[in-house]
Amino acid sequence: MSDERRVVLQMLRDGRITVDEAEALLDALAEPAEAPVGQADLEQGVRRAVESVGPALRSALRALQERVRVEWGAPDERAGSASATEELRWSHPAPAGRVVVRNVRGDLAVEGSADSAVHVEVRKRAWGASEVAAQQLLHELRAVVEPRGEDLVVEVGPTPGRFAADVVLRVPADTRLDAQVAKGDVQVGQVASCELSVGAGDVDIRQVSGSVGVRCGSGDVRLGAVEGDLSVDVGNGDVSVESVRGAAHVQVASGDVRLGSCSGAVAVRLQRGDLEVTADGAPSVRLEVSSGDVRAHLASLPAGAAVEVRVASGDVQVVLGPQVGARVLAETQRGSVSWTVATEAVSRGPGFAEGVVRAGDASVSVRVVSGDVVVREGR
Repeated sequence: MSDERRVVLQMLRDGRITVDEAEALLDALAEPAEAPVGQADLEQGVRRAVESVGPALRSALRALQERVRVEWGAPDERAGSASATEELRWSHPAPAGRVVVRNVRGDLAVEGSADSAVHVEVRKRAWGASEVAAQQLLHELRAVVEPRGEDLVVEVGPTPGRFAADVVLRVPADTRLDAQVAKGDVQVGQVASCELSVGAGDVDIRQVSGSVGVRCGSGDVRLGAVEGDLSVDVGNGDVSVESVRGAAHVQVASGDVRLGSCSGAVAVRLQRGDLEVTADGAPSVRLEVSSGDVRAHLASLPAGAAVEVRVASGDVQVVLGPQVGARVLAETQRGSVSWTVATEAVSRGPGFAEGVVRAGDASVSVRVVSGDVVVREGR
């Protein structure tokens, strides 16, 4: 880009000239011209060119401006259009409350901070039918980082047009995060607690020392170790969790679900997809699947624990740990029951088996409408 064009675009961003004037200047600069001696000479030449623009040309430029504004908002804006970028940085003391993020369109990455402060980076990008349009949209795309009460708020957008704003946070490990992203991926390192709402995008959280809540319209959710309670609600996407110490509540419309070691109460409702759960000390487990296979690994169950598995269509495999004692009931309306666990007493029938394993007082109940059931021991 020539020095002349850079000056015009900078003057536009500074508010010293209008979009109409900038368009006219850029058109004029497209003509061969001698390079000015210096910055002052260039700006003086630009100002004279602005003053020379006549009423007829201004009217034509205003019509062009309206056309450009329409094109800004077009979802299928043509490839190869002009773009503009800007990077912003802030640093604030860690808040007593939460770090709150509201980002309309763009990725969010949360990393560890080397000190006790919160460091924010925002990379704004905008696209338009011309350089001027892109720069104007970039200027209108608001990015704010400010304390509000006890919270520190990071807010980007919204504005009409095609834009994106990627946000990078570097925060202390005891940060409580509350983030909303309309469209974009979210990656979180180690935080104290995390509440996320994502319209469309993948979520990856490595470690949380407290509770986690994730709502995602469309995208995969991957979680590492969660020390507190877990709540996940996904419309379309897979869910994978390494471990949960607190209660786990998961609801998915379409996608596979895998829960690693769960030591708190577990409740999963899945409409379409396969489910795999490992309960290790969970006092209660309730699994409901409309269509999909289920593997429930009951590594250990405390006294009085209750496990319920309900499947409309799909096969179920229940794996009992070597120390698990429980009364087990398995039945299917259309399918078979395979029982390979040593029991003190067992009763069998077509699509039915019930027995007591190691005289435990926990209970395991499996009911399937259409599908096979397998009950066996394993690690």
